[in-house]
Amino acid sequence: MSGLCRDCSNGGSSTVTPIDLNDWSVHLYPEIKNDCPGSTFGANWFVQDASGRRGDTVIQTLNGQQTMFCSPFNIFDPFFSDFDDGVTFTGQIKVEEPPTGETRDDDYFGFALGFNPGDELPDAADSRGADFILVDWKRDSQLYSNSCREDEPGEDDNCLRFPGYDPRGSNQPVEQCDPVRCQDVAGLPSDWNEATEGLAASQVLGLAHADLFWSHFSCPATDRSNEGDFSTGFIEELTRGETRGNTGWNYEQDRNKEWYDFRFDISRTRIRVYVDNCEVPEMTIRAEDLISRNRFNDGKFCFYNYSQENVRYKGFALEERCDPENARPPSPTPPPPPPAGKGKGKGKGGGSSAAEGYFRIKVRDNGCGMAHDAIPNLLGRVLSGSKYGVRQTRGKFGLGAKMALIWSKKSTGVPIRVTTSHNTSRSDAARPYGPHVSRCVLDIDIYKNRPRVLEHTKRTNSDCWVGTEFEVLIGGNWTTYKSRIVQYLLQLAIITPYASLELHYKNLADPKKDMSIRYGRRSEQMPPPAREVKHHPSSVNNLLVQQLLDRSKSKTIVKFLTTDLSAVGPSVAKRLVQELEEDGFYDDMSPSDVSDRQITRLVQLLRMSSAFKAPDGTCLSPLGEYNLSLGIRKVVEPDVVATARDKPGAYEGHPFIVEAAVSIGGKSAREGITVYRFANRIPLLFEGGSDVATRVANNKIKWSSYKIDHKRDRIGVFVSIVSTKVPFKGTGKEYIGDDITELQLSVKRALQSCCQQLRSHLTKRNAIRDQKERKNRLNKYVPDISRSLFGILDSMRKRKLAQADGTALLASPRKQKRTRLIGTEVDRTLVGYADELLEKVDREEISEESIGQYLIDAVDAQCDADDGKGGASEHGSGTGKGGDKGGGNGRRLGEISQPLFLVPIYGVSNDVPAIHHPLFTFRPTKTPERWPLEAD
Repeated sequence: MSGLCRDCSNGGSSTVTPIDLNDWSVHLYPEIKNDCPGSTFGANWFVQDASGRRGDTVIQTLNGQQTMFCSPFNIFDPFFSDFDDGVTFTGQIKVEEPPTGETRDDDYFGFALGFNPGDELPDAADSRGADFILVDWKRDSQLYSNSCREDEPGEDDNCLRFPGYDPRGSNQPVEQCDPVRCQDVAGLPSDWNEATEGLAASQVLGLAHADLFWSHFSCPATDRSNEGDFSTGFIEELTRGETRGNTGWNYEQDRNKEWYDFRFDISRTRIRVYVDNCEVPEMTIRAEDLISRNRFNDGKFCFYNYSQENVRYKGFALEERCDPENARPPSPTPPPPPPAGKGKGKGKGGGSSAAEGYFRIKVRDNGCGMAHDAIPNLLGRVLSGSKYGVRQTRGKFGLGAKMALIWSKKSTGVPIRVTTSHNTSRSDAARPYGPHVSRCVLDIDIYKNRPRVLEHTKRTNSDCWVGTEFEVLIGGNWTTYKSRIVQYLLQLAIITPYASLELHYKNLADPKKDMSIRYGRRSEQMPPPAREVKHHPSSVNNLLVQQLLDRSKSKTIVKFLTTDLSAVGPSVAKRLVQELEEDGFYDDMSPSDVSDRQITRLVQLLRMSSAFKAPDGTCLSPLGEYNLSLGIRKVVEPDVVATARDKPGAYEGHPFIVEAAVSIGGKSAREGITVYRFANRIPLLFEGGSDVATRVANNKIKWSSYKIDHKRDRIGVFVSIVSTKVPFKGTGKEYIGDDITELQLSVKRALQSCCQQLRSHLTKRNAIRDQKERKNRLNKYVPDISRSLFGILDSMRKRKLAQADGTALLASPRKQKRTRLIGTEVDRTLVGYADELLEKVDREEISEESIGQYLIDAVDAQCDADDGKGGASEHGSGTGKGGDKGGGNGRRLGEISQPLFLVPIYGVSNDVPAIHHPLFTFRPTKTPERWPLEAD
């Protein structure tokens, strides 16, 4: 079907059956006798052929009461293959423009799912069992009541009369008192008869009246406790549209698209409704939300119309699920995976990219766990958090874990599962686990922002386990985002070397794609916990000061300033009050008497004053240089790394500390600068180019001054910022801007300190590299030189033998010896050396190979001699403190020293003997086999 978003062409197969509307039937709700004058009763459904198909279109032309146009088959008829997985209905709807001069109407059209003939008739014996899903769309909100006539004398104005209507089974005229029309019902809101614009899904039970269809409202007095007895009838609204259906529908001239595309994915336990969007369902209706049932009632698929004329339904088809969607994941409410060809973009070969799939994610830790009664609110209520206040935290507003739940709800509709054991007494080291293990299965009601608990139990903690296990089923694309997940885990291992991290990925379709990553614990030293502090005067605003004044227990404004704010002493507080005397402040003024105008003036003075000491950063919990170095060495495995921590700074009254590290080399490092960013010990992956760490590393550091080639060397830059308020840019918390001068300078100083530490190492490294290159150049010529020297000696040996035989040839004049040394002592010495060499050549003691080895040894000796000279010259004359740093300490130039960290060990028995020295005490971790130690 063209124009519809359903597509199974790329992978999988589907069967689309066009629906012939000629076989469908019309059903009308009864006429309301006391309706307003001018209302129309009845319906006109006209079936038309279109697009070459018989019965392709139907139009309803009257503005009348509730009416249905229903299929001859049930939704879950067994002739549909694999009907337990459900079926899909697709089609289009539009509301035609009225003729010029006529008023546009703004009422309901939609669908009824599970409707059965007789549900609308008052004399049907099975009417009390009416139970179907109504999906209707209103254009504008509107107040209206169908019972607007004046009552006749003697009539109860809360009652309606229907001839032949008796919910108890007789055919005698009776009165039915509808609680919705009871104006004196306790708790009845003023807008009980208001129809709200937008797309809504409701459950219709019993003999519901017109006002209920209009407002989707059930009177609070309606008794729903008697299951199966809905004789009074009511409608319970279940959910509303989230995107397009969040507003009213429009006529075709008011939108760029002529038709609305609808798709219904229907199963026994879930209905998904799509409007003009293949990717995101407009609404999801779940069976567990129904009243008195846990499965949808079987019935007809119907078009629905209420007080809206000229609504056209076109091109509806019944579609069996594509093959990929028939696979049911092991879940109580299995979502259908998307079509196999749904991936976005093209691969290198021009084909479709990998399709999205469903992933069961299970996260397990050994933390303190969650209390049993707190689980629903902690995970099922947005903005429910435990980290409000001035303190360094990994989160703050109670959004992180809820986003996983909302993602699951949006992509699959499957609730999350939480298993946790809460350690109630941290001081009990012998029992670091809770007595019970809690299990909770819950969903979230997005509109009411409250948890929907499906299961909440606890059992005895027989495994002595403490921690939390979080399980969620989501839709996503592993191929596209695998690198991000691996990168996040790598950076998390760097910033938490005291933790052991594992990732196991299992592909049920292709086990060859399974993957496991593990980062073991490297450090036993955890950073100290961050402390909560009071607000600094420079960080307050009007709203915050108002909240502090309302919560304050201080009797005077001076006491409030000294006790509820930090860095404010009594003398400074009195000076502030004196400066504010013109605004009505005085020393004994009560905090509750401060007006809004006075709050504004107080905030201005607090933020402008320089009398307060800046925050010192003692409340923060940085990782520490030791842990940072271990984390980098564990993961990156660099050739050399340097760490530094800058002095604490402050920005707008919030302290911050910058820790940095620079590494050279690494097992998987690439050439150039690679920046790793952390905020409050959380890795940051996105928007790296705009971050302050990246900007400083690329633009503010002159790498060549520190003997570093930023284009050829493999440089790793690590910047960790901790603060009570990290100044992120944007709500995504993806990067920290470089427009904060204090923070930018702190990052620059920390990186420069690291580079200065590396410079001496890199100088030695460059010297080693130069010597190695010189050595390689010399050794390259050794074979040629040794061959030439041996050739000269061999020719001299042959000439001497020829002279002894008297057959020597005369040498050319150009090669004859100079005669001025003949007969001298020098001549006799040289002749002696030459004869000795020639004898060794004759005895094969000197060969081409031995000459080559002699040359190689000479090159090595010369390079070693130059190493000693270079080390002494690098640090001075080789004497005093500078000489100790150079080559005079007996260490070769290539042996680069590394920093040594001494970690305290606690819990060692005092019975182990120790060696005492004025500078230290040496104590073995266990008693040696031979004590006292003796020199061999």
